[in-house]
Amino acid sequence: MEGGKTQEHSATASLWSLFACRPIVGVACFRLGYALTNALTWVFLPLLATHLLPLSTIQVGLLISANVMVSTFLQAPCGRLADRMNKAHLIGISGLASALVLMAFPWATGFWQLLILNVLVGTAYGVAFPSHVALAMENARGYGMGTVMSFLMLAHGVGMMIGPILFGVLASHFSLGSAFWGGGIISALLTAACYPLARAVPLQTQVISAAEREVAVAD
Repeated sequence: MEGGKTQEHSATASLWSLFACRPIVGVACFRLGYALTNALTWVFLPLLATHLLPLSTIQVGLLISANVMVSTFLQAPCGRLADRMNKAHLIGISGLASALVLMAFPWATGFWQLLILNVLVGTAYGVAFPSHVALAMENARGYGMGTVMSFLMLAHGVGMMIGPILFGVLASHFSLGSAFWGGGIISALLTAACYPLARAVPLQTQVISAAEREVAVAD
């Protein structure tokens, strides 16, 4: 029994210790923004399309599918892109682009405009998603890949849980369009928080580098 409690405590401590790794906290901010955007495009985009625009249910289905389809097809090429380019730059640029596009949704007046906007959101996250996973894995040393992925899924779950409630409050008290403006602003703020954190050198790497320098000097 004591062994089980010790293992449970160790796993919990390991999860909370991730907050000390700035790059992992940064990609968690991105993942939170990604989940909030999903809440908008999966829940409130259909409301926008059916309540404010005379779109059919088939057209709404195409809007949602286009976002997912574009993002899915971009995973392989953007994974190779993430291996060649600065991952924090890709996340920052894509996150800001998606935030700006989200705020343009309320001005759409027809199916094709909404389709283009949703494809742009899917493209932005299709570019950024492989970079954020790769960056998390690069900084998983000493924590464990399973623990790091659990941390990212926790951020994703929080976003999917609070997103519909938060944007529902905005839509109820102001307008349906305000949900998209609020989502864009929050996404931009999370990207602004993610970028410097993702570029930071993790504390463990700094310690290892210092130890290597001491060994080199001793030699």
